[in-house]
Formats: sequence, structure tokens, C-alpha cells
Amino acid sequence: RELARPAYQDWIDNLLLLWRKNNIKPTANFPENFEAADAAGVCLVGSLATVRDKLRAQVSEAGVNYLLCRVAFGNLPKAASLKTVELVRRENMPMYAERREVAAE
Repeated sequence: RELARPAYQDWIDNLLLLWRKNNIKPTANFPENFEAADAAGVCLVGSLATVRDKLRAQVSEAGVNYLLCRVAFGNLPKAASLKTVELVRRENMPMYAERREVAAE
């Protein structure tokens, strides 16, 4: 959360820069700050267990069959992004591979 908050703000400020500069409403509804993005479930941030549980709930509710992660954004340090990739690969993805194998049987 400590790293994600300023990284999200940097990312959203850059994303919305031209819309804001030209006083144009964005074509999509983007949360303006990290707290709003977190509350809306747009960002999954926290401990491994927290992220896993939030992800599991979203997958169950939406019934999705693929996952797109943006782990490098704003000014997030490269090491933090790489750590996230490794944790998702090692801890989160196996539960979806198991679901795919069960569904195929």
C-alpha cells in the first residue's frame, strides 16, 4: 500500500493529463486516487492472503477465464513489480491452473 499509493497517483495523473488539460471528460470512469481505486476493487493491494482472497472473490463473482495484471505502473520500483510477478506466479496462478484441469475433465 505504501508503494502503490504514490505509484497509482503518478499513473492516474499521467493517464488523465490530456483530458484534464483540455477540460474533457475521460471516456471511461477512472478512480481519481488510490483509495477510490482500492475501494472499487480496481487495485488488489496487500498481503499475499489479502490479494488472493480479493482475487478469488472477483473471479468467482465475474466468472472470468483469464487475468490481466498491471504490475508496473506509475513510479512503482521495478523490484516491487518483479516481486509481484513472482508472487502471483508462485502463489496465485496454481489455483487457476487446478480449476482449468478440473473443468477440462
